[in-house]
Amino acid sequence: MSIEPIKEPGYGPFTPDAEFVKFLYLSVDDHRACETAEQIKSWWCPGSGRSWSKRPTIAVFLCAEDEIAEHSDFHDLLLNKEEIRHTFEAMGFMCKIYRDGSKDSLNKVLSCKADIRWIFAHGVEHGGISCREGFVDWTDVQEWMQPTGLLNMSPCYSANAMCEDEIDWLPLRDALAEKASAMILTRGLGHHFPWRYKENAKHFVIQNFAYIVQQCRAVGFRQAIEQFEEAIGRNLPNLASHITDHEIAFGHEDWGLVDRGAVV
Repeated sequence: MSIEPIKEPGYGPFTPDAEFVKFLYLSVDDHRACETAEQIKSWWCPGSGRSWSKRPTIAVFLCAEDEIAEHSDFHDLLLNKEEIRHTFEAMGFMCKIYRDGSKDSLNKVLSCKADIRWIFAHGVEHGGISCREGFVDWTDVQEWMQPTGLLNMSPCYSANAMCEDEIDWLPLRDALAEKASAMILTRGLGHHFPWRYKENAKHFVIQNFAYIVQQCRAVGFRQAIEQFEEAIGRNLPNLASHITDHEIAFGHEDWGLVDRGAVV
């Protein structure tokens, strides 16, 4: 049975239209404020990094509602609770999904055996990842983290944060690079997009990440990110910078290719 390919981001209109237009107008000042964050660029290293497991696994942590009252929650991702599972199972992944937002669940997602880890929660630069019961410090995040292929961290400031090892303080991204072959981290204050496509009611954010993973298998991590950014710029020119200025990629440029060996 053939798998229906994931379409490139922005392939069709969203619903509700009114919310989409409202975001474009109201987010201009918010996005300008993001420019105060440290300017961090994507970087690449040669090679493929870790190879896929015999049965690839994705582990997902979702904290839909936390104690940071000034931030919106992510309940839109739960309108179809099985969408993440169905999307990635159709791509051949075994899914471990934790939706309760607890610190224990975050620990499980970071420490379990998984080819891909997706952390979807709020983050604070000097606080860490916000969970249902409070923050998990960035140092604990890097300590809990076990080796993986691709790490996608949506919490704000995950690309800017600092953590502590046994010697000194260092950028979280450098510490995580010792454990992840490829990473997508968030520079400064990220933006959340609660839209679904009119055509099929699929969630914009879920489909975006599925597209990147699909392209990693076909062309490798670096080209997958470049193709994603090109599609966003082409299909959603007024929105592109709200995504590409914040989702910063690091790691082995050929990670994810299914037809090449790995250098661990």
